[in-house]
Amino acid sequence: MSIKNIAKFLSSKLDISEIFSEFSSDLVIVEDRIKASLSSDAKKLTEISTYLLDLGGKRIRPLMCLLSSRMFGMQTPSPEVIKVAAGIELIHMATLLHDDIIDKSPTRRGKPSAYLKFGSDATLLAGDLLFVRAFGLCGALDKYTIANTEEACIAVIEGEEIEGFLSATENYPMSRYMQVIEKKTSALFALSCKIGAHLAGASPQVVEQLHKFGILAGTSFQIVDDILDITADEKTLGKKPGNDLRQCTPTIINLSWMEKCPEEARDFFFNRESGKELDISIAIKSINNAGILEDARIMANDYSTKAKELLESLPNTQQKERDIFNSILEFTLERSH
Repeated sequence: MSIKNIAKFLSSKLDISEIFSEFSSDLVIVEDRIKASLSSDAKKLTEISTYLLDLGGKRIRPLMCLLSSRMFGMQTPSPEVIKVAAGIELIHMATLLHDDIIDKSPTRRGKPSAYLKFGSDATLLAGDLLFVRAFGLCGALDKYTIANTEEACIAVIEGEEIEGFLSATENYPMSRYMQVIEKKTSALFALSCKIGAHLAGASPQVVEQLHKFGILAGTSFQIVDDILDITADEKTLGKKPGNDLRQCTPTIINLSWMEKCPEEARDFFFNRESGKELDISIAIKSINNAGILEDARIMANDYSTKAKELLESLPNTQQKERDIFNSILEFTLERSH
């Protein structure tokens, strides 16, 4: 980004609360559409889905869908955009329920996870319900939207299977990590951006560029999330810091630690005494001393910069909406410090 563009960005930068405030009325409509999709004759499935929805969340994917449609002239979101925005958040919610089962996670956003509160069987079925409800919304739209929603859902499921955990007997390459986050995280960011633009009438070439933007933005977002597992407090995370360390999750932090400090990392991950609580502070100290967090911040910033540059190259877009997208990217990076 040139000096001129940096100066322009700083002068136009919006606080994240201002952004959500500007889109609040549209997001309320999306939220109402989501709530209407949670009903089931099996009351426990409705209870689980509602419980997760009430835990809150950033609603970043619906926001990006609304924003991308507005960037191409749709000042008031169409019913189709509302359906897609709600459907993508339902897909995201389904993955959270399934993730907590796979990870056996006891907490979600500072509260007991649905898995812990309702059990794995009912939570699994609730996740399935949300997937089906999402397709009920998106399946009534045009073929392009249906096909891309299906493709994104498959990517998310494939990413969950490919991810796995760190192993003492298997090398986990960084390329596999990048493949996983593109599927698990970035695919829904890309879907939000491209379908919002598509429904607003953007050209196929521009829609494809928005897909690439979403991949870059989602990758930066996930790297920052990996950093936060180390740096954030329990109130911010909604769970104990160091959870990725405890679970041997192949994050950018853990993989870099394995590469830079193999003896310390392998001893921490694989030479455990059964039932013994891990000393997370020792692991975090080693990670800090190795400069791994700063390397990850640089990597997240690189993806964010590429996303900004791609956004600036898009023709016939609204400058205000580009500024908002840039502010969201910057907010993502600021979370890592």
